[in-house]
Amino acid sequence: MGELDTFVFNRYDKAIGHYEFILNSKPNFYDAYLGMAYCFHKLRLFDSAITAVDRCLDIRSDVGMAYYIKGLSAQSLNQKVLACDSFQAAGKLGLTVAVDSLSSYCQNYHPTTSN
Repeated sequence: MGELDTFVFNRYDKAIGHYEFILNSKPNFYDAYLGMAYCFHKLRLFDSAITAVDRCLDIRSDVGMAYYIKGLSAQSLNQKVLACDSFQAAGKLGLTVAVDSLSSYCQNYHPTTSN
């Protein structure tokens, strides 16, 4: 239901409720955190999106889309270092759209981490 409300009906508030319900019984279900992060981002709750991504990455650090959503939210908050580090990590995991963000948003960027 969370995915339907997220990607079909664009009911992000309702979808967050579904993801929270799932996490009450399966607290390590990284997909629920990723879905919540996307919803928070779409609702322009960028800090909440980053927090949800971080929870996802605590469970599984090889999810390029998580880093990408984190980068988009950080970019929306004008947090260039966090955004570019996140785009770089997503690109290293094969998410090609993140490479586009690196070349367009992160000009003259120098990595601060070894993601």
